[in-house]
Amino acid sequence: MNSLIYTGFVEHTRFMPVYHQLRYPVYVYGLDLDELDILDRKLPLFGYNRFRPASLHDADYLDYGNIKIKDKLYNQLQKEGLDTHVSRVLLITSARYFNYIFNPVSFYYCFSESNGLAAVVAEINNTFGERHVYIPKPVKTPDNNGVHRFVADKNFFVSPFNTMEGTYEFFFSPLFPELNIQINLMRNGDVAFKARLNGSPKSLTPSTHFKTMLRHPLTPHLTMTRILWQAAKLRLDKKLPFQEKPLPVHPRTIRPYPDRLLKNLPDSVGLVNDSLQPCPDRPNCISSMAVASSHYVQPIQYNSSAEEARARLLNVLNNLPRTTVVSARHGYIHAVCETRMTRFKDDLEFLINDTVKQIHTRSASRTGYSDFGVNRRRMEKIRNFFYT
Repeated sequence: MNSLIYTGFVEHTRFMPVYHQLRYPVYVYGLDLDELDILDRKLPLFGYNRFRPASLHDADYLDYGNIKIKDKLYNQLQKEGLDTHVSRVLLITSARYFNYIFNPVSFYYCFSESNGLAAVVAEINNTFGERHVYIPKPVKTPDNNGVHRFVADKNFFVSPFNTMEGTYEFFFSPLFPELNIQINLMRNGDVAFKARLNGSPKSLTPSTHFKTMLRHPLTPHLTMTRILWQAAKLRLDKKLPFQEKPLPVHPRTIRPYPDRLLKNLPDSVGLVNDSLQPCPDRPNCISSMAVASSHYVQPIQYNSSAEEARARLLNVLNNLPRTTVVSARHGYIHAVCETRMTRFKDDLEFLINDTVKQIHTRSASRTGYSDFGVNRRRMEKIRNFFYT
């Protein structure tokens, strides 16, 4: 068995524009992706794609969907021409703990058949529900106890106290006798921010797993609390200003919106025979295709090209509060709007018909019976913004 469990600490040090440091105890798993089914059978407290006190789910990693993690990873590596060089993968991550998970970062050690390090992948999650994959480039450096150095441009928004400028340096140690992964954010030759994960390994057995979870019963659930606490200190104590979050447009941002937006998506959302679907028999849906009906709303007219109309509409939606575009194909756009506190979701759909220079619209609430006119008022607001 190659799978491990590490106990150690995570440390962050901010050097500019103010100094700030944090350090917390953590434990993480080093999971051989070929051993997940075996671990599911041998570890009483661990489950693979099923509920256990600690569990790993394919859907929690990389692209959307329940495809095996290793297959998703190979798909990412294939884009860089690296998939044929990788034979074995060890995933450094935190598992779900009683079905809760927030992984700020997971690391993939990708080994060749000769057990050399063929590639590394860093999977980053921010608190906005977005996910980005870094496949950094190796940098040849003098041997430093087997530590490998990689670099990548920063192109994903993580902290509201850091801008998008800079380059990352990744340092990956061997898995033994101590795990030591360090990320430096470099700006103009200086280290602006440093993050470090350190841990001592043990073989992942029923005994070591039980003892580790017993010694650290709350650690997995403290991650988000610690992030919010440190953010409050940076804002209120160190007086750091918030940075505006840009739209996630980089191709390696593989989850540009939170998973929750597509959970419980109604079957009535989406095109059928190149047409928006009819509204259900409830007063919480409007549609420009529901002619001679109480659900009817006029389509949006335009006199430009379809691409210009599409770009204008996307700009309106991207600036609409609590609204996220989840699909933007050539002639069809699907966005989800959430209420502020309860996170009730409305699905907004737009179908561009360039033959008649119209954008057909549909907006429907996922829950409840009546929307008290919210969908109609929102669509009129979108129409007004589109025309201005």
